[in-house]
Amino acid sequence: MFMRLVLRSQTQDLFKAIAMARTKQTAHKTNILDGQVPLGGGVAVDKEEEQEMGYHQMPNGRGMVRRRSKSSSRLLDTFSKGHFFTRLVTAFEHTSSYDESITGYMRRQFGGNSTNSSPNNRRLIPLRYGTNPHQSQEAELYSSKLICPSKVAISLETHTNQMLNGAPGYINILDGLNAWQLVAELTEATGMPAAASFKHVSPAGAALGVPLNDAEAQSCFVSDLGLDSKRPSLAAAYARARGADRMSSFGDFIALSHRCDELTAKIISREVSDGVIAPDFDENALSILAKKKNGNYTVLKTKFADRSKYLPAEDEVRTVFGLKLKQKRNNAVISAETFSNIVSKNKDVIAQYAVEDLLVASIAVKYTQSNSVCFAHRGQVIGMGAGQQSRIHCTRLAGEKAANWLVLLFIIQAPDFVKKVENIQKYPSTI
Repeated sequence: MFMRLVLRSQTQDLFKAIAMARTKQTAHKTNILDGQVPLGGGVAVDKEEEQEMGYHQMPNGRGMVRRRSKSSSRLLDTFSKGHFFTRLVTAFEHTSSYDESITGYMRRQFGGNSTNSSPNNRRLIPLRYGTNPHQSQEAELYSSKLICPSKVAISLETHTNQMLNGAPGYINILDGLNAWQLVAELTEATGMPAAASFKHVSPAGAALGVPLNDAEAQSCFVSDLGLDSKRPSLAAAYARARGADRMSSFGDFIALSHRCDELTAKIISREVSDGVIAPDFDENALSILAKKKNGNYTVLKTKFADRSKYLPAEDEVRTVFGLKLKQKRNNAVISAETFSNIVSKNKDVIAQYAVEDLLVASIAVKYTQSNSVCFAHRGQVIGMGAGQQSRIHCTRLAGEKAANWLVLLFIIQAPDFVKKVENIQKYPSTI
């Protein structure tokens, strides 16, 4: 009975504190709109409020909430704590909203270079513009933790959480972070270098570093660079990713699973793109990339090449038209085991190369705007149908792109093919 009375008393006081915080928050929002900003460290409480709450020299309603939360462990039993802390969360949500409104106003008015938006959000860099050029004001990148998932190369000698040249745009950040997750997952699933070419929050191409044959090297415009035709390489991965759909990749954002070497940087330097993200960069590679776009090319160095060392929050929150939407992060794991449950007596029905193609297609689709359909061949995307309202149109679009890719390869190989046909006609016995 005693514990129930204590709980009831504390709960009543807690809700009074919430009401106080809410009332004062509303009052101060009005003052802010009127141009009046509180300069003190807290909200004053008059004598009647102090006597009613049973505290003297109380700073504000928020202080009441904090004091109650500190003393609860000495007064509540285990069962009551859960009941109490459920309400305590609600209380702190109200008070944090108050703090955030004041901090936001003060930053906009007096602290434009401040790096903190709240205790849990850290302003990292300003963005060139938002989704559209006219959305440039207030376009910024924040970290939801004290440790940021990526950092930006500031110069050819040092790497810090600052920009190399210029500033990425809002879409660039979305493309870079999604593309990085895609290539990291591909490498984890296959053990091979991987690259992705992202455009407007969907991959135009993604690929493993499968060695290129002569025809593929020509179709990717890298036949003059002497890529290794026997061993997997990062350069081959990006050449394939870019060659999947060159029209859609124009002005892409690139993700590389491994340290960017000089050869890969040379391929990137030939293409029109907005930026690149990778675990690291060779000095020569950085020197090449720094010359792109008149020195304004965006180069992001991811801080956590090992994704297990950086785990973002389970929930993702998005604000749309004043409302916040929350959902669980898409952390589904796609691996070779995903395709092992085959309803067939012949468990070896899927060859290893086909498993790699399935991995490329499935992981690429995971980071593509719905609806989406993907065609993959020889470790690379050859046709991506993304963001269509109809799956039928997705399939048509992806199929058309895949057909164009195959036709291009056929045209390159056609002279040799014609020679083989002529030989067959001349010597029928060779059939």
